[in-house]
Amino acid sequence: MPVVAFSYVLLVLPFSGAGGDTRLVNVTFWPVTAALTIGLLVINRASLDWSFLRSPPILTLAAYLLFAAASIGWALAPDYSATRYLGQLLIIICMLAPYMLPLPPQNTMWRLYLVCAVSMVLAAYYIFTVPGSIIGHAGYFTHKQELGMLCGVTLVLSAFGLAFPGWRRLLAVLILGLALWVVTQSQSKIATAVLIPAFVTALIALVICRLVRTTPAVLLAVFLLATYFMHDPLGRIAYRLYGDATITGRVFIWDYINMWVSQRSWLGWGFHSYWGVPNSPHNYASGFIRDMISTHSGYLQLKLDTGHVGYWLFMAFIFATLHVFDRARRVNFLQTWLLLSVCVYVMILNLTETIWVHTMPLWVVFLAAVGEMLALARSAGATAPQPARRPWRAAQKFAVRRPSLPGAPRKPAT
Repeated sequence: MPVVAFSYVLLVLPFSGAGGDTRLVNVTFWPVTAALTIGLLVINRASLDWSFLRSPPILTLAAYLLFAAASIGWALAPDYSATRYLGQLLIIICMLAPYMLPLPPQNTMWRLYLVCAVSMVLAAYYIFTVPGSIIGHAGYFTHKQELGMLCGVTLVLSAFGLAFPGWRRLLAVLILGLALWVVTQSQSKIATAVLIPAFVTALIALVICRLVRTTPAVLLAVFLLATYFMHDPLGRIAYRLYGDATITGRVFIWDYINMWVSQRSWLGWGFHSYWGVPNSPHNYASGFIRDMISTHSGYLQLKLDTGHVGYWLFMAFIFATLHVFDRARRVNFLQTWLLLSVCVYVMILNLTETIWVHTMPLWVVFLAAVGEMLALARSAGATAPQPARRPWRAAQKFAVRRPSLPGAPRKPAT
């Protein structure tokens, strides 16, 4: 079911049209897929691992979803908010609920990679047949950044294919080269710049965690505390890389959105109840900001939708997810590194793009990485060595007392 959901978001939804057509396809697909997922869980209820629901990432994500559901009550457009919330809830069910079953922790990511491989071939076909613009090619997507982000996650997932022998490794090499060519044609600077730092950061984090016995969540907290004392760290990095401290005008969008965040700072405007709704405050924007359809920051979007309360609930979900990576590392270091690379890649991209809790391929991949990580951590608990019993107690339990002849001295049992 995670593979089916990812295939729909990546290969079907971009061709479903706009407006009412897209809504009709979503209304049909997600309820059916979620119902099939729940049905499979009911059929295999004897094999379900209920501790999966009690894991910290799932509990914190559930807390955020409950608060997001409550925010529909004070949303600017409750009907829009409720519809969009239901769609995201069904996506999360399709992506995470199957991991309650004892799934092999490597097959799903490989199958997701095959879907990315098909999308790369399709994007290359569009690049060859459809003329692009002077700012880059969007492939079969509506914007070049979507194609660039897809290329980035395909390059990360290619490492999964390189870990397999035979034809899988050969296919991974071919798709790796194709993705590198496609990302150059898209001219997506941000998606390309984040790729190598995501790999390096994930590797350094796991090595540090192994040496000092901590978790990536602690390292993230230290990093956030350090950046708190820096003035505009993201703008400084963008200026050093591209000579543009405004990050192609995003800072002007963020200034305007922050003004509306301050109006409802604690509770927000309601889940997804700002963009594309009647009488939205965004109608008062001027210039190019009025033409925007997203915040261009997943973290700022959380504050806009659900305020500081929802933002910190979602951040608790991220911290809980990173915390469990340390247990997964003890089972399979290479696979944990690749899964953490996927998570770090999505986390960094959310600084400049809106990905969290949206119907986007990278949000779906992030949910799959969380499920795979919890499956690895579960196998770590299953294979943990049991404490040895005391030998003398074991000997007493299994000792056999031999019968002795009448009048003969009794010997202790051995």
